[in-house]
Amino acid sequence: MNKQKYICYADYLGNKILEWVDAKPKNRDLRNVLKATSIVLQHNIDLEVENEILRKKVSLYRDLKNKQEQEFYEFKQTKL
Repeated sequence: MNKQKYICYADYLGNKILEWVDAKPKNRDLRNVLKATSIVLQHNIDLEVENEILRKKVSLYRDLKNKQEQEFYEFKQTKL
């Protein structure tokens, strides 16, 4: 639900800023707000992608660890 809200508000914010820039195209502050907003939103997207990659890596390492533990347990059982 939070991601949906984020997307809706980001979309609204982008549209509103573009509307303001169109209304006052020579306003440098509005252009800078547009650039800053774009950079912040892109940074957030990059962080989400990085977070998803890290989650997948953690899952992979966890699976590998579990497999290694199982193999070790089985190895120990055969030595007893």
